[in-house]
Amino acid sequence: MAHIAVLTSLLAKEVTSMRFTLAPECKQIPKLAMTLTEAIHQSHGARPCDGALPLGAYFDKLDPRIWEKIENIWYRPRDEFAYSQRTFAPEVINMMRLGMEQGSNSTTPNGQHLTWIQISEELENLLPN
Repeated sequence: MAHIAVLTSLLAKEVTSMRFTLAPECKQIPKLAMTLTEAIHQSHGARPCDGALPLGAYFDKLDPRIWEKIENIWYRPRDEFAYSQRTFAPEVINMMRLGMEQGSNSTTPNGQHLTWIQISEELENLLPN
């Protein structure tokens, strides 16, 4: 019985540690990618040493005019002031955070369907938490 309990707790840890990102077609929806960056910021925070975010785990490519690649999956905004002035609907950010953590598809208040896909294990292992 002890082996089952250990296996169950290991499986639970594995399942709860999975992360998801928006499906590629959703990232093409205007402003939705920007909203995802805020959800990532709220979920993972910025690195204290340089303010970088782990955006590369969630995006295949980012606009180099807006984001400076620091290393590996880590990016920071080129214009910190403009980045800090962005505003988002809290209910959409919360919906995206749940999608990132649980992978459950949803619909935003304005009717946009959000489809989530699992992040590769290689990228997930690079995430801070």
